Formats: sequence, C-alpha cells, structure tokens
Amino acid sequence: MLLAQSIGSHGRRSIRSCCIASIALLCCTTTEAKPCTLTTKRPVTMFDELFSKNAVSVDKMFEPSRRFHALMLNGVEKVAHFQLDAVKSYAEFGLKNLREGLELRDVNDIQGFVTKQGERARELGEKVQSDVQTLAGIQQELGTEVQKLMQNNVAGLSEAPRAARSSSSKSSSGASSSGSSGSRKSA
Repeated sequence: MLLAQSIGSHGRRSIRSCCIASIALLCCTTTEAKPCTLTTKRPVTMFDELFSKNAVSVDKMFEPSRRFHALMLNGVEKVAHFQLDAVKSYAEFGLKNLREGLELRDVNDIQGFVTKQGERARELGEKVQSDVQTLAGIQQELGTEVQKLMQNNVAGLSEAPRAARSSSSKSSSGASSSGSSGSRKSA
C-alpha cells in the first residue's frame, strides 16, 4: 500500500513513508507510483533481543528500590499528617489559653487563671508525651517494615545464585553424560 505525505504544494516531491526508511527516520524518495523495493517489515536487530532479555532483569533490579521508596514515602506521609494534627492541636491549646486571658476582669479572675495555668501545663506535658510516643511508634513501625524488606531482598539475592548454580549443574551434568556416551560409541 502506498502511503504518501505531501510536504507542500509548490511542486516539491512527496515524501513517502511506505517502507523501512520511515522506521529508520529516513524518507523514502521513490518517485514511482508503485511502492518501493525496501521491505516494509522491520528487521530484528541484536538490540531488540538485548532489550527484551534485559527488560525483566532491569525490572527485578529496580523492584527493591521501588518498594523501599514507597515504604519511605508512606512513612513521610504518616509523619506529615501527624505533624499537621499536632500543630493544629497545639495552636488550639494556646489560642484557648490566650482567649481566657483576654476575659480577665478582676482579681478573682486573675487568681483563677493563674491556678488553671498549672493544670494547663500538666495537660500540655501529657499531650507532648503522648505525641512523642505516637511519633516513636510510627518510626518503629517504619523501621520494622524496612527490616522485613531488607531481609526479603537478602533472601532473594541468596536464592538467585543457588538457582543459577542448580541450573548450571543440571546443564553441565547433561552435557557430561552425553559427551561420555558419545566417546563410547566412537570406540
């Protein structure tokens, strides 16, 4: 099938994309009405085989990194949400305390406000302690997940050489048995 693409209408030749030339980023400049003689099938190159064989190994190579970074991103997200919630609660705590300070009208109000400050300090201390424990829990959970991931990666790395050794020993034992039977036949 003849495919033609016109460059312009000022008497220029049409550039055709009817063959392998278009795949190689070249233009077929055949001026005949019939299709050119170049093949329309793309030839298989050694690079095609190389890329297809290595595509799976590249995915396997980057998979641990992807998992690790996904884990780290989830951890950062948890910490960010925690920090946003903590900032909001501390801001509300401080603003509530300041609003109560604005409502002071006499000496009795000031005495009540000052006595409440001890209770407020205790509440704030408990809140800080609770937040520190929560943050430590998030970090510990992340650390446990990273350790599991690393153990799985190490296990996968140690299994790969075993599988390679077992497949090579099977192929070498098959070659040695066929080689020894061939030498018997010739004798």
